[in-house]
Amino acid sequence: MRILPRDVAADPLGGVNVAIYDTAQAVLHTQQRPERFPEDFRARASALLLRSQNADGSWGSTHWPSRYRLVPTLAATAALAADDAGRAAFCHGLRYVVRHRGELAPDAQPDLTAVAFIVPALLEQLERSIARGMWQGKELYEPHRIVHATVAAAKVPMTSAGPEQPL
Repeated sequence: MRILPRDVAADPLGGVNVAIYDTAQAVLHTQQRPERFPEDFRARASALLLRSQNADGSWGSTHWPSRYRLVPTLAATAALAADDAGRAAFCHGLRYVVRHRGELAPDAQPDLTAVAFIVPALLEQLERSIARGMWQGKELYEPHRIVHATVAAAKVPMTSAGPEQPL
């Protein structure tokens, strides 16, 4: 059987897409160990993230349910937190996460790996990126405290069973 690129592109669920999560992780690693990457790598990878953001603020295929777009969106948002050129995309991604924060609850996640490791680690990375003070002296279109509150609000479903269920 021969599969042509146009056949792959015609199938929205089977197409080859940019690996947003992996690209975002690479950008995060360039922040920690820049000497291990080519000089222009971070700028090119960040530009790819910026080009790949969906109109609703998420990253990932728009054919996927929103809960499947939360991991790439959290990853890209954390990666762009330190990028001046990515401020608008960062804000837009953060708003997407807040709108869909109920889907961060463990029972709403698509798999155990996301529940146990990926989502909590990405929320912590996002919080660390903001706490490092990288937004001090810069306008984020929203006050600094609002960003911290947004991250905290996104974490609520991860730490609470809700008002009607005991923890």
